[in-house]
Order: sequence, then C-alpha cells, then structure tokens
Amino acid sequence: WARGYLLTYSAQFDEAVASELEALKIAEELDDTSTAARALDVLGTLQIWPDPVGAREGLERSRALALECGDEWCYVDATQIVGYGLLMQGSAEAETVFNESLEMIERSAYAEFAAWHWAGIGILHHSEGRYETALELYERALGIAEGVGEPVTAGVVRGYQALAWADRGKPDLALATTEREIKRATSAGAGMAIPILRMA
Repeated sequence: WARGYLLTYSAQFDEAVASELEALKIAEELDDTSTAARALDVLGTLQIWPDPVGAREGLERSRALALECGDEWCYVDATQIVGYGLLMQGSAEAETVFNESLEMIERSAYAEFAAWHWAGIGILHHSEGRYETALELYERALGIAEGVGEPVTAGVVRGYQALAWADRGKPDLALATTEREIKRATSAGAGMAIPILRMA
C-alpha cells in the first residue's frame, strides 16, 4: 500500500495501480480492513482523473471500511478524494463532502490534509468566479504545505493559483510562478503537480 501511495504522488501510475491491487488482494486474504481501505483509497485517487463518477463506488467502500476499523487517516484521505472528484464534476455537493472530515483534520492537526482541504474549498470558490476568496484560500493552503515542506500539495495549489491570476489579468505573474514551480516539482519528484502547472 505505502509503495503504491508514494508512486501515485510521483506520477508513476501504472506501477502504483499494480502495487495497490496486490495490497488489496493480500489485505482481503488476511482480513486486514485498514489496508484494504487504504488500497481502495489510492485506487480511487488514480481513477478520479479519467473517471470521477466511476471512482465514487470504490472510494465510498474505502470510507466505510475506514470508519469500520477506526482508520481516521484513511477516512479523511478518501473523503477528500471524493470531494475532488465532485469538483471535477462541478457538483455543489463538493463543499459538504470536504467538510465531513474537517473535524478529524483539525483534531489530528495533520498539515497535509489541512492544506488539501483549503485548496479544495479554494478551487470551489475559483470555479464559481470568486477569485479573491479563492486566492486567499490558496495562500492559506500554501502556507500549511510549505510549512511542512510538502511539494505535491504546494505544486498543485500553485497551479490553481496561477490559473486564478491569469483569470484576474496577471498572466506574467502566472507564467513566472508556473515555470519556477515545474522545475521545483520535477526536482522533488512531485509528479502529480506537474499536469496542473503545465495547464496553467
């Protein structure tokens, strides 16, 4: 499971899928509910990009298993992935889903989850044309991600931040940021951040 998780965020997707399928198989054989939930979570993370609707079933199974065994880390992660999948579909349900795990995030003080939470809420505001609020939320997410040196989250957020700047008529600032951040993400092995930065 852990190998597949790391491969996912470094954008080595084929290897990540193979690792997670193997983890899921072993976890089911051993009746290891937590690892099964985590494998399903990562498989859902990989599936939301091409198929956010189809990914929902496996992610909901992951969330249910995580609650069953008390794996709050997995529950929060899977919930956030469901939220991002809903963002991709333009669904108003996204904010409600993001907030379902906020209490756990605040109680755990797990910085990476907090950064992804505020980034997701920022993307929601951005998609609704509320650019100033979105930029404030992106800054909040960046402060948290940079505070713990987490390059994937920071890179993704900087990509969305650059898109918001471009939307606000600041393309030069957006380009300067993305060019610098692509180099940084490449150097750090933060492959998942690169597509949004290139799009920006």
